[in-house]
Amino acid sequence: MRVTIKDIAEYTKLSITTVSLVLNNKPSRITEETRRAVFDAAAKLNYTPNQMAVGLARKRTRMLGLIIGDLENYFFASLATAVESACNKRGWQMLLCSTSNRHSRDIEAIKLLVSRGVDGVLYNMSTDCTVEKAWQSKEIFEQYVLPVVIVDRSFHMEGENAVMIDHEMGGYLATKHLLNHGHRDIFCLTGPKHLSCSQNRLMGYRRALEEWDIPYNPQYTIRGDYTMQSGISAAETIARLSGTAVFAHNDMMAFGLYKAQSKMRKKIPNEISIVGYDDISFCELLDPPLTTIRQPVHELGEAAVDRLIRVIEGEKDTKTQLFPPSLVERGSVINHHTNQIITNIL
Repeated sequence: MRVTIKDIAEYTKLSITTVSLVLNNKPSRITEETRRAVFDAAAKLNYTPNQMAVGLARKRTRMLGLIIGDLENYFFASLATAVESACNKRGWQMLLCSTSNRHSRDIEAIKLLVSRGVDGVLYNMSTDCTVEKAWQSKEIFEQYVLPVVIVDRSFHMEGENAVMIDHEMGGYLATKHLLNHGHRDIFCLTGPKHLSCSQNRLMGYRRALEEWDIPYNPQYTIRGDYTMQSGISAAETIARLSGTAVFAHNDMMAFGLYKAQSKMRKKIPNEISIVGYDDISFCELLDPPLTTIRQPVHELGEAAVDRLIRVIEGEKDTKTQLFPPSLVERGSVINHHTNQIITNIL
């Protein structure tokens, strides 16, 4: 059970008022000897102040809420770790809500965090969120006058305060890498079409094709949902249309492609090259290891916490902050020109 001020008062045989004045460092005529006795008792009894009560008294709890779509997804688990670390370094605490990528649970999470007295919320909206649903969330934040910073998924609403990855650059880097390796028939396995992160990765893919004077082929764009199963499902279409490479909008879908290619007894990268997106830890364990786009998750979490605290303290910066991703080259992409020459010789 939590040790209370009453427990310390009983232990020291002092009044609750005296103990409270000492622990809250309030002006009083209490002697130094009495103060020392209170602090010694607090240390011996492992007393920790009730941060909620302290926060209510100061109108600040020094707690931030983090709402993410899927804690089982390694990217979001890494983001939560980065946010918690950033909070700890600044003397703040984090309350985490994972919503299973359902907007209805986003709303529940916002209301729960309000009830817990958080000073602000870092919000990664669910994959089923639409513009209308995003406005619903925004209205609730405004209703409770609760500061919010959008993290990575956005509908670019007026007055929005956001930290984002430059996903268009990520899509461009992934596709450019495949083009540089001689691939021209490149599939793009996307995330949900209404999400900005998916839209921007697709824009980067199309920009790279345009630079190489390669017409965009809508048949080569396959809609996924960021799950491994959608990668497995896409493999049949890719095999039927005979492309040589795939840019998957996240590593989980790339893993699904690996699984499907293995079942079809197709070799990666000899028969199909794959680039993923996220650089989650399992990428290096695949055979061959997955070439992917690395997102600066730690920097994103740090910046999100820093920005939200500044907003809480009165700053009114609403510019979106973008972080550049980078390509991590491993073994899942083959030089298509060289591969064709070898195949023709054989």
